Amino acid sequence: MKAPILKTTELLSKRLSNIYLYSFEQHSANSLWWLFFLGEGIPIEHGITHADDLLYLFAMPGLPSADDNLFSRYVCEMWTNFAGHGSV
Repeated sequence: MKAPILKTTELLSKRLSNIYLYSFEQHSANSLWWLFFLGEGIPIEHGITHADDLLYLFAMPGLPSADDNLFSRYVCEMWTNFAGHGSV
């Protein structure tokens, strides 16, 4: 998924002065891999799948640890700052 996004960013940067990009890399025991592999286990150890960031952006019960809850607050603050000010 990252290669086409990086190429698009490269092309857009030739015409636009500001391009914003982020990559989500936070591993969680609650990864959404189960949606794609239906209980067969996570195929890539510490892998991140599409939409795993949603676990941290919206109120999701059962985040497995205090660190996950802390990270969730950080992600929400980062997105809120970006939406309001254009920076994190």
